[in-house]
Amino acid sequence: MACRIPVRRGGDCLRVAVDGPDGSGKTTFADELAAAVRALGRPVVRVSLDDFHHVRAVRYRQGRESPEGFWRDSYDYQRFRDGVLDPFAPGGTRRYRPLAHDLGTDVTAKRMARRDGTNPDPAHPAMRRYVEAQRIYFAACSPQQRADILIDNEDLETQRIIRTTS
Repeated sequence: MACRIPVRRGGDCLRVAVDGPDGSGKTTFADELAAAVRALGRPVVRVSLDDFHHVRAVRYRQGRESPEGFWRDSYDYQRFRDGVLDPFAPGGTRRYRPLAHDLGTDVTAKRMARRDGTNPDPAHPAMRRYVEAQRIYFAACSPQQRADILIDNEDLETQRIIRTTS
C-alpha cells in the first residue's frame, strides 16, 4: 500500500486519510501504513482525528445516547482543519497542531468493552449512538465514493484493495 502513495513534487505535501467505522482497524492500519512509508525513506506526520474530540459538554449536549449528537458534536473539525489540514495544504506552513486537548479517560468501543464490560456488539442497544452515527456519516458524506483507494481491512493480516481511482 505504501508504494501506491504518490510522491509529490515541488514541495507540496500529500495528505492521506484513513476512514472507516468504529472498530474497523483504522488506527492499526494507519500506524502500519505510516511505518511502511517511513521505511521507504519518506517523511510522515501521523495525526489522528481522535485527538480532536470536543470536550464532553459539547460531545454530549444532545444526550449521551444521541446518534445525531455523536455525528455532529464529537469532533472539532474546525480545529482539525486549522491545525492539521490547512498547514499541510499546498502552500501551507507545515506548522501543525497534533491534538486539540487530552481526553484522558475517553475511549473507543473496543477499549470500553475491555475496560468496563461495555458490549462491543454493534447490534447491542448500548452501541446505538455509535452505529447510527456511522450510518448518518456514511449517508451524508459517501466516503466510499470519495476515496481514491478503497481497502478491505476486515482481516488485518490480508488487506486488499477493492477499488482505486488511479
